[in-house]
Amino acid sequence: MQFVQIGGHGSCVAKVARPFSWRTCIRLILVASASLASIAGVAFAQPVKTSPATPSGAVTAIELVEARDLCCLAVASDGIHVAVRMSWQNVATNSSHARWMILRVSDGKVVGEVDAGETIFDENGAPAVEMPQWSADSAWLYFRALKGEEVQVWRVRADGSQRQQVTREASNVEAFMVGAGGGLTYAASGATRVEVKAAEEAELDTGVLLDQTIVPGLPVTRGFPLNGRMATYRIVSRPGPLARTYGELLGGRPVRFVTLDTPASKPRPADESVVKQFDDVWKSRLIPMFDPVGVSRTWSRDRKRRVGLIVSASHKDLGLPMTRSGQVLAIEDQTSGNLAAACSDPVCTDADQLWIPGWTQDDQLVVFQTVTFGRYGIHTWDSITGRVNTIVSQDAVLGAVGNGTVGACSLALEDIVCVSSAAATPPRLVAFGLKDHRQRVLFDPNTSLAASRLGRPEKIELKTKAGDQSYGWLILPFNATENARLPLVISSYTCSGFLLGGSGHDIPEHVLAGMGYAAICVDSSGPVVRRPPGSEWSTPEVRTRQMELWNDAVDVLAKRGLIDRNRVAVAGFSGSATGLAAGLARNDQFTAAIIGTGIGDDPIACYMLGRLNSCRNKSRQAGEKPPYDLRTGTRANAPSYNAGDIFTPLLMETSEEEHWTLMQLFTSLVDFDRTVEMHIYPGAYHYKNLPRQRLSVYARNIDWINFWLRGETAPEATKRVAYDRWGEMRDRQCQLFASRGNVPQSAWYCR
Repeated sequence: MQFVQIGGHGSCVAKVARPFSWRTCIRLILVASASLASIAGVAFAQPVKTSPATPSGAVTAIELVEARDLCCLAVASDGIHVAVRMSWQNVATNSSHARWMILRVSDGKVVGEVDAGETIFDENGAPAVEMPQWSADSAWLYFRALKGEEVQVWRVRADGSQRQQVTREASNVEAFMVGAGGGLTYAASGATRVEVKAAEEAELDTGVLLDQTIVPGLPVTRGFPLNGRMATYRIVSRPGPLARTYGELLGGRPVRFVTLDTPASKPRPADESVVKQFDDVWKSRLIPMFDPVGVSRTWSRDRKRRVGLIVSASHKDLGLPMTRSGQVLAIEDQTSGNLAAACSDPVCTDADQLWIPGWTQDDQLVVFQTVTFGRYGIHTWDSITGRVNTIVSQDAVLGAVGNGTVGACSLALEDIVCVSSAAATPPRLVAFGLKDHRQRVLFDPNTSLAASRLGRPEKIELKTKAGDQSYGWLILPFNATENARLPLVISSYTCSGFLLGGSGHDIPEHVLAGMGYAAICVDSSGPVVRRPPGSEWSTPEVRTRQMELWNDAVDVLAKRGLIDRNRVAVAGFSGSATGLAAGLARNDQFTAAIIGTGIGDDPIACYMLGRLNSCRNKSRQAGEKPPYDLRTGTRANAPSYNAGDIFTPLLMETSEEEHWTLMQLFTSLVDFDRTVEMHIYPGAYHYKNLPRQRLSVYARNIDWINFWLRGETAPEATKRVAYDRWGEMRDRQCQLFASRGNVPQSAWYCR
């Protein structure tokens, strides 16, 4: 991948070896910095410094890119083995890899491993969650795998000795359920792969109607990596439990439910009763983070009771306790169908989120998990006595899916097994004794990332003026003192598990700590922030309160003498990118800023998302009339309409799919002669998921931070053009502040 950078008084000549398309032209223009015209006046010369190399032994950016993740664990029915997916990336080959690892729970010994197939991406461009399932006799592990543009069900023996393809569908298998008798029920796409490709070919000839199915920002045809090829992506809907927001062309066709009585038998249409069972399993097991009301239920082994999470607001007449999460842990009696008990212990009622791994072997206790203000717990509940016993409570996340942050852990015979990770602890597989509560590390795929090579973590509680509470994970150099007054870098949005740079993995906190920075990831995600009773965030308030959390982080750390409040960089991703773009017009205390995705508040979205009505609906609800891009009402705080009030140097590191959302702000900043630079990552979506792209994002963000917070440059000759451009930006920044007669404290480089 190569980035073309243009500089020099607003014009350039590019020599290319192929026709110069309008798309290529735009891409070249956008990487140029804003307003390269010369400014008469005093140039603010700065001393040239060279950035220090990463200290010997400190973790490097490439190591973070190639760190191994664990996901999607499942314990076998007999409780003896556990399967977990290990995934990693390789910068040299620019590739992603995954394997199913099968381990013995008793001692963590790896007894089998198998290739998990090519990466299946979700609609954000992130690796999709793939939950495996064990056969009832624990002899086989079943999983979906992508091979040669086909998604089929495969299975492997518990010892990894034999691998078999189970389904041979003409359409892709979307989900499956292993039956108790050794059979398999699966859901196959309504259209075959041949039909989908034929429909794509037809669109090339006939053109495509612009309607609500077109995904803004994507090429109209064959513009998304889906199931091993570049496919046409659409916004689709269909009836039933497998409804999707996004899917391939013809994805609106109803799925087909198919049963294999044995892996070797002929496929037949599934019985209605099995489809209903499939429905419940799909909702409760495969996608636990999207459980609707009452489906997260688990039967006791004697089938006399089942435990579930019930939305308390919908059952006030049943006398259920009100809870912070809005869900009540409750027991349903199989005979009467009535609720037999509900957990009213503060552990249950004060939790922000709950999951249910299941029952203990004797059916006496319910094992459940909680997250309470970022602290993860595993507990047992005796529904007869009401007693809750805590097995573990810690700041390390405990879960089953992706960095341990989503989904219930899995029960073994005498243990509960989890994917665990913390701010300075990469993902590993751990087991906790249900009786003795002893913690054992079963599998650690990141032994090279020892604590001594990472930053020193500390949890910092934060608040807004309105009383909202959240927290951030501070990463410091190990030798930092309370009066260190370090430059600070803020990453954001979600900060659970091992820190790789906030939600988008764009800011390498641990690398920065090794370079002498303080780095804090401020969590402003919905499940984390605690609001005062009766307080709900409207869209504008979300933007404001995110900025208040960042400001509070600066205040808290500056009062301790840990950081220099005049040298602070802040980075936003997804929702926090939108908040950062909106907040910069009302806040000039940050030395530099980085946006890692598109944003959602500029009026350009009213046009690009026009057929989806999302922009228009907001305006209509506010009582506004067309046109909906006026500088009043719901658009008054649009970042582009307030570009003249933005003075913070801004780096945009965005994907090809989302760069259009930043175009109005970028152009407005150019018009106001502000410091802004955009880089577009070809073929990227919400996430930049290619290893070399991720490494490039890390490198450029580090360079941007070093330049604006320390005045340092990197020694590589290949970066000289960029540093010359940034030097011109810095001179114009200082000229701008001088013309205002007010140089903010954050502009230390002008003094």
